[in-house]
Amino acid sequence: PNQGQGGTVQGRESLNTPALQGQGIALSLFTVEEGGQNLIHYHPRATELLYVIKGTIEVAFTDTTGTLHANTVKEGQATVFPHALLHFQRNIGKGTAQYISMLNSENPGVMSF
Repeated sequence: PNQGQGGTVQGRESLNTPALQGQGIALSLFTVEEGGQNLIHYHPRATELLYVIKGTIEVAFTDTTGTLHANTVKEGQATVFPHALLHFQRNIGKGTAQYISMLNSENPGVMSF
């Protein structure tokens, strides 16, 4: 796992998980402490589907006109971040949040700010 100040990320893509080779997908499991955030970033080669397993998170992305689209996503709900658009996630609930991010590319890439 990749440990940060606000939680951990366990990423899986074709480079580190042979079962994903040739499948056109990658995924990551996020465990985010209360108040923790996955900073603003984008995936140059993928659209992202995010499903909340536990907790409540705030999510947002900016579209190609610069309009911010923000939402609260709770346990059992999902959201989408369109291909190559800036987005972030923040744990706004009480306690630890956990979510899985699924991307439609074996090598989605990530550019963080």
